[in-house]
Amino acid sequence: MPIFSAPDGTELAYHLKGEGALLVVLPGGPMRASAYLGDLGGLTAHRRLVLLDLRGTGDSATPADPATRAALARLTAPVLVLAGELDGGPRPGLARAAAEAFPDAECAVQPGAGHYPWLDDPEWFTGCVATFLDRARGDLLIGRAS
Repeated sequence: MPIFSAPDGTELAYHLKGEGALLVVLPGGPMRASAYLGDLGGLTAHRRLVLLDLRGTGDSATPADPATRAALARLTAPVLVLAGELDGGPRPGLARAAAEAFPDAECAVQPGAGHYPWLDDPEWFTGCVATFLDRARGDLLIGRAS
């Protein structure tokens, strides 16, 4: 499992799946990203997913310095935050608030989906992501509110 060091020195683990242009995926939960995200409704057929284990989750270390929000504000890549309409944990409002942390973000709420929208309706999920990618182009970041 590859690891890189964040600006504050925290070691963050990531897992690679698929082929094509890079797509960084931030999971919403406290687990190893590759364990529960799977192929994200078939996205691995179109993109090379970089599944990041967030700080203190999966194979990543606990943060050395809580400067995460400041780091997100410096991110210049377009970001898609996607949430399920019926998710019992994080409500769509949280996804909208998470999108506000990025300078170039949009939020999408998948109708009728719960906590795993890529499983509830893979066609809608991959269509939404494909539309975003077509608009944004290149190597991007996709986050999911948790």
